[in-house]
Amino acid sequence: MSSSKPIGAGNPLQPAPTDHHRKFTFSCIMLLAELTQSLQSQYAQIQIQIENLERQQREIQEKLQDVRSVESKMESAAALVAEAVAEITEVCPEELNSYQETINSLFTAPTAQLPLSDDSENSVEPPVEPELPNGNGNGHHHDVQDVGDFEVTIDLEPENSNGNGIAGIPTQDLIEMIRTEEVPEVILSLDELNQLSIQKIRKLASAKEVSAKGKRWEIAKRIEGLVTEDDVVALK
Repeated sequence: MSSSKPIGAGNPLQPAPTDHHRKFTFSCIMLLAELTQSLQSQYAQIQIQIENLERQQREIQEKLQDVRSVESKMESAAALVAEAVAEITEVCPEELNSYQETINSLFTAPTAQLPLSDDSENSVEPPVEPELPNGNGNGHHHDVQDVGDFEVTIDLEPENSNGNGIAGIPTQDLIEMIRTEEVPEVILSLDELNQLSIQKIRKLASAKEVSAKGKRWEIAKRIEGLVTEDDVVALK
């Protein structure tokens, strides 16, 4: 009685697996793993792109809704304008041009406007014409004299029409008084002195022959009442 054996078991014609076969099988498995990982990475990137496209689609839908809302408002505004134009044409057609300018101004870019300047400060008053005597000796008249680079107008009172000028002072003497009159000097206050630098304070003290030692407010206190604006200008 013959004993049965599994097919291929102990079959001398079927070769046993070798190291080469094992390495080849391992390489195939590694390639399949890398391919699977690459496919998974590509799938994740595709999912990200799909999410971005969906977000862009939502933004486009929101913009389309805004456009539809604006279009609806424009249609309503156009209807109101047409209705207003019809009523204006029927009731007061002469106001139609003014209404059209108002509508056109809505579609023009606003332009910057300079503030209105007060011309009262820069306005030049017209020269006063000198009054001629009326011949009876009772009227006022102006004696215009040229004094240096400016013009002096002296108003002669009727009671002084004897040629002696004002209060008995001859006209030429008055002009000479105006010519030689000095402009009063402006004395700096203590607060104004304290606003100067310590270097200027010390120079001013030396120029006024005052001690320049100590702190700034101490030196300013010593030269209070002695420094004019011209003294400060002379330092520059």
